Amino acid sequence: MKHYAPPSNARGAQESRSICFLSPSESRLAFTPTAFAALAGRSSVWGYRQIYSGKVRVLKLSSRLMIPRSEVEKFFSLVTTYVGKKAKKSNVPTSEDGLS
Repeated sequence: MKHYAPPSNARGAQESRSICFLSPSESRLAFTPTAFAALAGRSSVWGYRQIYSGKVRVLKLSSRLMIPRSEVEKFFSLVTTYVGKKAKKSNVPTSEDGLS
């Protein structure tokens, strides 16, 4: 399983975007918005958008936003499979409609 790799320095470092799903042995109690987004394989902007839209609750520790593990598990438990929409029947006549 791939894990989120924290940056080598606190500010400005590029963080790796590897997909990771929470396992029972995961010891983190909270995630940064960027780490949360990395779990979903998305950008850090996506993580912040989930927070600002109210889909994920956060804790503010000093000036840092942290997402509790329970919120991450709750968010991913709501994931559903996309089924798609049925294709609409076109209005273009075909040979099956009796036209030649």
